[in-house]
Amino acid sequence: MFRVKNLIINIALVLSSLLLLLVFLEFIFFRFIMIAPDLPELDFQNRVVKYKPNQRGTYRVKDEIAAGYTINSDGWNSTYASYNKNKTPGKSRIAIIGDSYIEAFSVNSNESVAEKLENKLGSDSFEVYRFGISGAPMSQYLHMLRREVIKYHPEMVIIVLVHNDFDESYRFLKGSYGSNFMKIVIKDNNVSEIEPEHFIRPWYMPIRESATWRYLAYRQQVPYNRIKDIFLGNDAEYQANISVASIATEKDLSIITTNYLFAEMKKACDNIGAELLVIMDGDRKAIYSRINSKELYNNGALSLNSISGEAAGRNGIDFIDLHPFFEADYKEHKVKFDFKYDGHWNAYGHEIAAGVIYKHIKDMDISQNKLNLQMK
Repeated sequence: MFRVKNLIINIALVLSSLLLLLVFLEFIFFRFIMIAPDLPELDFQNRVVKYKPNQRGTYRVKDEIAAGYTINSDGWNSTYASYNKNKTPGKSRIAIIGDSYIEAFSVNSNESVAEKLENKLGSDSFEVYRFGISGAPMSQYLHMLRREVIKYHPEMVIIVLVHNDFDESYRFLKGSYGSNFMKIVIKDNNVSEIEPEHFIRPWYMPIRESATWRYLAYRQQVPYNRIKDIFLGNDAEYQANISVASIATEKDLSIITTNYLFAEMKKACDNIGAELLVIMDGDRKAIYSRINSKELYNNGALSLNSISGEAAGRNGIDFIDLHPFFEADYKEHKVKFDFKYDGHWNAYGHEIAAGVIYKHIKDMDISQNKLNLQMK
């Protein structure tokens, strides 16, 4: 009986000590000493996932990134306090749609491709609004265009693609708000759309919002998914954040997905008289490793760039493949476009992308007439 009593006391002491440690870590250590990154709260308006208005914070990754974000009154990370639904006299408006690359928490608000493009074009004649949300696939870009972007009446819409935008358009992934993105269903080569579900905070959201989780998962980049894959025996090879094995096996699905979504994006832009430009990220790790890109365009991640370029041509859409631009710049300057601990574009990557878009707009034959663009 005495041993049992001692055991219970010892267990209680251990649990109490553990609880005190967790409280210390959560409310003191990860808030004032090793500070966890801030993450804005999500919102769901007009059936679109975005962020609750008027939030500010600092996103952190290890000791490499400490970038400030500003969520405006419309729920998007931007230097604009709000987006004007009415036309601004004397200004042309460009809207950029994308995922975490356009959300751009890894750089300060004024360092994203949108703000850099506006600076290059001239803020006295242009305003560039960005609509970015982490995890969104290409199907969600169409949804964002229809439900959110067109109400701001842009003269040009720019869609920024990355390589995991294709399969995630028709595949439901586990996550805190993956089902709140529009998806497509492909059956017998026919495509139908699945509207987003209403965003409901999952039971585990308070855990994900805790300072402890934010510090471990975001600042220290603890690879929870990789750990899970190891236990499940998943040793898939990845290029540009997609499984190499899936590239070939799902090529037909990627072609159908891209053709459908590009056609619908073009239709939505035509309805408001806006030009549509699609740009796509390159395989930056391949560039740093000096891998011959020809093979990657045939069988690797860059085959999705080829699929996108072909779909754009079929639908009369301007398309920019960023890979050769990144490749040429790296060959000349040897400066990387992303971070050591974060695969998103750094300020230099955003600068290069903005420069490529700027040159494309400048060279457009129709720029002076249809878009009323007044270049510097």
